Order: sequence, then structure tokens, then C-alpha cells
Amino acid sequence: RLDPATGQVGWLARLGGDRWDSLIAVTLTADGIWVAGRTTGAVDAPSAAPSRGSGAALVARLGRDGRPGPAWTFGGRESAKARGLAPARGGGVWVTGNFTAELRAGWFRLRGRHAYDGFVLRVAPPAARAGE
Repeated sequence: RLDPATGQVGWLARLGGDRWDSLIAVTLTADGIWVAGRTTGAVDAPSAAPSRGSGAALVARLGRDGRPGPAWTFGGRESAKARGLAPARGGGVWVTGNFTAELRAGWFRLRGRHAYDGFVLRVAPPAARAGE
């Protein structure tokens, strides 16, 4: 985080794990700061499951002070990557990305039809889901 008045770094956070990780999207909501990308291993964050296959989509929430919050991974037998985020009404975020072969997110499962297929899903903390 940069201080807009001085341009100085207010805080810097690391999110990753035991292998290759990449964050490529960020958005700010009332819930905090959300980031998205890809991981190929286990992520050092609450709730994150290790990547299966050659990489999993990664979505994580940070507090406004940069402290790690919960993280979610979505993947399948091959590769998945989260590429975009947008705030969701009522809390959480909409996530876009791509995958190969299949994508598993919770109890949902998508089968791919081409080399790469796109996905959109909503990630919401339990408090946000209760208000739907």
C-alpha cells in the first residue's frame, strides 16, 4: 500500500507458499482487499487447499492493513488461473479466469471443451452468503 500524500510504502504483504505463485488481479471492497492469480503448491493462508494438477486458481482476501485473511483455490486435473476480480453486491467478489480439462470449486464442477475454457464464479465469506 502506498500513502497517497507521500508516496511512501505503508505496508507490503507476501502471499504464497511452497512453490510458484503469481497474483495478477486486485480489487478493494468493504470486505477488504481481494487478490487473484495462480498457485502451484500449498498457500500459507487460512482455508486454502493445496493446488491439484499443474496449477490452481487462487483468490485471497487481505485486511486493509495487509494481514492475510482466508484464501480459496480452484482447480482440477490440469491448470486453472484466476485473471479478474469485481466486487459482488452483498460482499465477496466475482472471479473470472480460465482452465483446462475441468474446474472444481467447492461442490461445483465444470468440464472443459477446448484447450482453454473460461469461468466466472462468486467467492463470498460465510457472513456474505448468509445475507443472500
